[in-house]
Amino acid sequence: MIEKMPILGYNGIMKKYLREEEMFLILISFWATVLLTRAVVFYFFRHFSFVPMFVVNGIQIHHYIVGLVLVLICSAIYFLPRGNIKRSFFHLLFLGIGYGLVFDELSLWANNNDNYWAVENFVSISLFGFVLLVFYYISKKQYKFVLNPKRKVHKNPEHPYVSVIIPAYNEEEFISRTLLSLLSQDDPNFEIIVVDNNSTDKTAEIARKYGAKVINEEKQGIIFTRQRGFKEAKGEIIATTDADTILPSRWISTISKNFKKKDKLVLFGGLCNFYSGPIFAKFNAYYFLYPYRIFDKIFAGGWTMSGANMAVRKTIFEKIGGFNTSLKSFEDVEISHRLMKAGETGIDPYLIVETSGRRFRHGFLHGVRPYAVNEAIRVFTNEKKFIHQPNERSEKSLWNKVFSFVPALSLFVCLFLLFYFSEPAISEAKQVKIVKQKAQNVVLNIERQQKDIKYYLGKIKISGIEKFIEGKKYFNIQE
Repeated sequence: MIEKMPILGYNGIMKKYLREEEMFLILISFWATVLLTRAVVFYFFRHFSFVPMFVVNGIQIHHYIVGLVLVLICSAIYFLPRGNIKRSFFHLLFLGIGYGLVFDELSLWANNNDNYWAVENFVSISLFGFVLLVFYYISKKQYKFVLNPKRKVHKNPEHPYVSVIIPAYNEEEFISRTLLSLLSQDDPNFEIIVVDNNSTDKTAEIARKYGAKVINEEKQGIIFTRQRGFKEAKGEIIATTDADTILPSRWISTISKNFKKKDKLVLFGGLCNFYSGPIFAKFNAYYFLYPYRIFDKIFAGGWTMSGANMAVRKTIFEKIGGFNTSLKSFEDVEISHRLMKAGETGIDPYLIVETSGRRFRHGFLHGVRPYAVNEAIRVFTNEKKFIHQPNERSEKSLWNKVFSFVPALSLFVCLFLLFYFSEPAISEAKQVKIVKQKAQNVVLNIERQQKDIKYYLGKIKISGIEKFIEGKKYFNIQE
């Protein structure tokens, strides 16, 4: 059994006062509940002239009562001291659903207003949705890095148990955080090797400043870079991460304990979250990466690791020939599959590193595309011709700044349209307008028909006179 870290997070290295992902889940579940509930009521009333409702022993149960119960239960769980209680996906989901059900009928039960589509309802829903949105943006601003290294400079030991390999190409903006998190490790028995892949910035200089051993690799590409670092490693265990990743303070000690505990363990790692990038990418990594890994384990026959958070036993790595340098990318996934056949693999879902979401800076779909294509290649083809992953050196994106407000605006517009087309006063006014338009069309049609009749009668009269005159001429009839 893999030994797990008892604390989720960074144990003093990183503190998150409010989780952006948690607020996002509550926000989207709130709006989805409101819009779905309103759409169902709208549809049934327009097509069947009745509204679906819960009835128990002849008593109608409004859905705000169900929502109130959900809010009370889920809020109690949310605000309890964390301890061993994790704020799970489902209880946050039901918290948002509860808020949606309550505020969907707020004015209905607060003011004894029987009009489900009253303006007060629209205002109460919109205001609460706006409050959730404000808390969501506050949670984004309160996300902070707190890096308190135990040592100013790392000293690589002569005989380290663990070697940490960091491939780097023009990473001066990010690599300091990675190295500071390594200086905060509670187990100092490891060496740091930064493999510089022809950087044109101060990457190598910064790495040497923190005591890392810097090696140059002329062949361009992360696979060559990682392979070179693994060959230079002195430790029995080789751990690797990326130059834009922040590691928990128990990263080295957790890796060491698990390899010492099981001699047959050849591959070990954890999960990866994003500390930047679009919220949808961060949300999916936070809630769905581990379930996906479990599914992949069933399909592949073992755990598949990420290069940002993985460790291998050096003897086994050398035995299987190291990385496949003919690949363009996905080297971590490919070597994971070969290591599965050489021994046991293990994962600790609580061993979480935080990495940059810069690969998703132009949007979640844009960032996930190369991963999805490579996954399809891995699953459906025998030839491992993976496509190249684009090099993203910056987290800045005008796209995200300009369009970040679009989802919230779209939800508001959808809700407004439902209210607009269902408000009785508006509906009656629209019906009157339609009736008037139909009546006007009928009058116009009658007038047009009358004109046509007069026209044809006139033609018939003229035609008859002309025939009479022609007949007189033919028979030579004198007046």
